[in-house]
Amino acid sequence: MSRSAGVLLLVITLVSGCTVLDSKPTPNPDAMPKSPLDLPLVAADLSLSGPVDGHVSRVRLLDCKVYPAGIAESFRSGVLFQIGDQWYRLTVLTSGDPVLPFVTPSPKAPNVPGKYRGVALLDEQLVGPGGMALGDHAWGGNNNAVITIGSHPKAVSLATVIDPAKPWRDPVVVVDGVDLEARNPNTTGPGPTAPPAEQTVHLKGTWSCESGKSLASPRSS
Repeated sequence: MSRSAGVLLLVITLVSGCTVLDSKPTPNPDAMPKSPLDLPLVAADLSLSGPVDGHVSRVRLLDCKVYPAGIAESFRSGVLFQIGDQWYRLTVLTSGDPVLPFVTPSPKAPNVPGKYRGVALLDEQLVGPGGMALGDHAWGGNNNAVITIGSHPKAVSLATVIDPAKPWRDPVVVVDGVDLEARNPNTTGPGPTAPPAEQTVHLKGTWSCESGKSLASPRSS
């Protein structure tokens, strides 16, 4: 084999090797990690009472961003936290226009500061050697949760919207915290029959969407 042929073969081998490396599948950034401890730790101020009772000052941040939702967009944030020996997953998802939008150039975009209608879901999270799975107990609210998205620093808080009676001339009222009724873990909301009141989780508070940042009120724009 000539010297030039040998150099050409080496170049082809290196290029084909790079091609093989580049063709490896890219990890899914939205995939659930094996353990909550693999997620970044962020500041929080969450209070829960009822069948789940405790105060949480740190949570593991699963996500906090805008996702495509058909022809629109929806903001979603999920956090995991531990009370005693039990892990829980809290997920909020916007599903409508702002309730009381801040002054922004595009008030209908869920990635800007504002108060948005949405849902809040609380699930038991099982953690074991094989990874994570949902537990047997879950809670959720109908589309009356208010998800407040702040910007400096980016943070999320929860409230409840109370709509006025017809003819809806009065403004809506927003109260702090949400009540989450018991639900089937395979659904996104309570069933047609209300469960006993003692099964309702009362939840209020805030969490940061940025690790290493102090927690500030998401009401500031």
